[in-house]
Amino acid sequence: MNSKIIAALDKDALRRQLPQIYWPRLNLAAVPPGPYTLILFVGAKDEVVLSRPVQKALASAPEDTQIVAAGNGFTVEAREVLAAARAFVVALGDFHWTDASYVRVHTS
Repeated sequence: MNSKIIAALDKDALRRQLPQIYWPRLNLAAVPPGPYTLILFVGAKDEVVLSRPVQKALASAPEDTQIVAAGNGFTVEAREVLAAARAFVVALGDFHWTDASYVRVHTS
């Protein structure tokens, strides 16, 4: 799972940088005030983001910005890490995988 970090965005730039597939899931009025850092998690169409890539991306993101994390879907642990960072999450699906259950099913 790769991540792309784009910092120092205002709301207009955030929308321009976010791929159109996410636009229906993004309610700009609900996004807390910026400036924003977009973390875009890029993977296969059905790939779910685990907590480890989220932790790595957050460690590389600038401080004192509102994090917006976008991806296909996030495991329970990944969502917990994002919640602790007060990140705004934009996901294409609402999966209920844990890191362990996703790895177990997808690596066997």
